[in-house]
Amino acid sequence: MTKRNQIIFLIGVVIALAFGGYFLARHKKASVEGVSTSQVTVDNASIIFFYGAECPHCQNVEKYIADNHLDQKVKYSKLEVWFNKPNSNLMLQKAQQCGISPDQLGVPFVWNNGKCYMGEQDVENFLSSQAK
Repeated sequence: MTKRNQIIFLIGVVIALAFGGYFLARHKKASVEGVSTSQVTVDNASIIFFYGAECPHCQNVEKYIADNHLDQKVKYSKLEVWFNKPNSNLMLQKAQQCGISPDQLGVPFVWNNGKCYMGEQDVENFLSSQAK
């Protein structure tokens, strides 16, 4: 193989890797966005749990829910907000109903019929109280 052919081959490999990485990243984002609950379910839900896909505090709450079987005792909708703009906008609307400004809003966040709970401990305490 000549030096020119080696360079052309290497350029082809780099281009193929770049396209592969691009499509892999788009697939991962699409699968995260697919996690959200449908709008019909949310409209009928009195409790909405908003979380971020990679949020460590949210993961702690989800572990707490699983360990205490709260998902079997409390009916709620679960919406991812970091990669899903409509869910993020809904969370912002619900927070504004509670008087929470956007610069103070974070996840984990629970909305329950006009009342808001934010932060790991508040969300866990609220969900535990609903399970009783």
